[in-house]
Amino acid sequence: MKKKMIYQLLLVVTVHVAASLPAAAQEAPRDLRVTAHQGELEISWAKPQNVEGVTWEVVLNDGPGVSVSTPSYICTKLRPGTVYRIQVRALRGSEQSPYTEQRVSTKRMERPEHSEDRIPYLRTLLPDGTSPGRFLDLYYNELANPEAAITYRIDGRPVVPVNNRLEFPAFTEFNKNFQLEICIDEGGGREWEILYNELNVRNIDNH
Repeated sequence: MKKKMIYQLLLVVTVHVAASLPAAAQEAPRDLRVTAHQGELEISWAKPQNVEGVTWEVVLNDGPGVSVSTPSYICTKLRPGTVYRIQVRALRGSEQSPYTEQRVSTKRMERPEHSEDRIPYLRTLLPDGTSPGRFLDLYYNELANPEAAITYRIDGRPVVPVNNRLEFPAFTEFNKNFQLEICIDEGGGREWEILYNELNVRNIDNH
């Protein structure tokens, strides 16, 4: 009877120690890199060797965290010439790493906000004024109000962007010209109607 009681006591102690072992801590994201534009911040960081089950949380200033499954993210609708605090941490189940933090300023506009010469334009068009593919990212320069009301028409038909991207209709030629009409209302009487009468679009599915 005495030997049996000793065996039971040792078993309880072993189970208690195993249950109290701490979970492995997640490593904070490394090599945080930021490319600044007037209205966006492109963020990326090093991909860990063991990426299975890992996601990341991106926090801008004191806003809500955004969960991403790849080591990159674009913060959009930002004000030009403004400093933002970026925080990124790794998550795996209930485990979470410390934040990696960086402060970055968006680029300033080339002209003052109330300048009569200021005209917002798509910075994502190629230097020759063509679209790089059927899916066009809608990121602007010289846009003072990131919450401006913007509407689009392709060949006279209203089109609603999805995730800051505009999709041109599919076609079979190497490239094709479309009429793209953009109406921008920043408020305060600042309105523009921008017409690309023959916007050349390359037949590349760059979605």
